[in-house]
Amino acid sequence: MVYYESPKNTVRVELGNRYLAALYAWLLPGAGHFYQRRYTKGLLFSITVLTTYFIGFWLGDGRVVYASWKKHDWRWQFVAQCFVGAPTFPALIQALQTDEKSPPLWIRNYRYPPNDKTNPAYSRITEPSELKRLGKSAIPDGFMAAPFGEVSPTEPDVLAAWHAELGHYFDIATLYTFVAGLLNLLVIYDAFAGPGMYLEGTEEEDGESGSAEEDES
Repeated sequence: MVYYESPKNTVRVELGNRYLAALYAWLLPGAGHFYQRRYTKGLLFSITVLTTYFIGFWLGDGRVVYASWKKHDWRWQFVAQCFVGAPTFPALIQALQTDEKSPPLWIRNYRYPPNDKTNPAYSRITEPSELKRLGKSAIPDGFMAAPFGEVSPTEPDVLAAWHAELGHYFDIATLYTFVAGLLNLLVIYDAFAGPGMYLEGTEEEDGESGSAEEDES
């Protein structure tokens, strides 16, 4: 059993299988600490990371967390966002299962519809001026999916419409989810390395480890 022990031997925390703890911490913030019976830290980390993430998700209307490797839209922010774990999996699945010419796997609704406003399949929203050139076709709005179609640095596109609708909230929401991912990266490391961020200890027999103190810093 790998454990952390403070320099004066006043605190000892059994970390269990630290690789498994790190995996749990990535899958769901705080889960790795619950596995190690570090319940206070696990609850604190879970609330902090998930609250930060879902505030950003809400501010961005669910559009700021997506994976994309399109030309002119390499979503590098997702590299940090994905450290939040399971809450970002739908975005990864969308990216792996679809491309820029096929509709998203999960479609919330059809946005920026053509002139037939009476069609109940379309959302009742105002078309952004950025998408007037696309007014002849309904555009699927996928759940945690990349902007549909090609992204152009000069021509109006779906991504430009998102920015037009959300304004500065798009960047603020992206920042919230980005920071949540970075915070959970630290949580993952804490689950792996222990409270002191370094390891002291050896592998122990189950009988010996069972009598060890389970104090936590």
